[in-house]
Amino acid sequence: MTTPPSDTDNPWFSQDEADRYMAAARDVLHGDLCRLLLLGSLRGCEGRSLLRGDLRLEAASPYLVVNTRTLDVDAETVRLLRDRLAWRERARDRATRWDDPADHVFTTESGAPISEGQLRRIHTRICTRAGLRPITIRGLRHTSVSLLIVAGVPLAKVARILGHPTWQGR
Repeated sequence: MTTPPSDTDNPWFSQDEADRYMAAARDVLHGDLCRLLLLGSLRGCEGRSLLRGDLRLEAASPYLVVNTRTLDVDAETVRLLRDRLAWRERARDRATRWDDPADHVFTTESGAPISEGQLRRIHTRICTRAGLRPITIRGLRHTSVSLLIVAGVPLAKVARILGHPTWQGR
């Protein structure tokens, strides 16, 4: 199986496009949230609502608790999240007002959680910077899944990553 061809009918990115997206996201404010969505096969709402208490980055095998599932995270994701927490602390120190009593991982410079509209604008900015056709935020999840399958990850494991408790091969 190969990565699906990239054209305007595809609701996800190819491996090359995903790599370009990830590179462009590094240069966009809050692009780390979009990188996490792609790396972790997360829904937009799951990334936006991630709380500091959901992170287990110091564990022997680092992981995130997302809704009812536990996701193992690789070294790149651990670095991304540690960088985000450091950014958040610097922003909090500079802010005259901090609007996040829930302790979200992804906030604006004033501590407000990233909204759905802000996430869409960040994602569009990344697509433009990378020279990519826009896909939906959900398309990042589809991209992640298709790349996992192409990489040979068993479908039962992909289903667990996505939070689908059961999968029956046919």
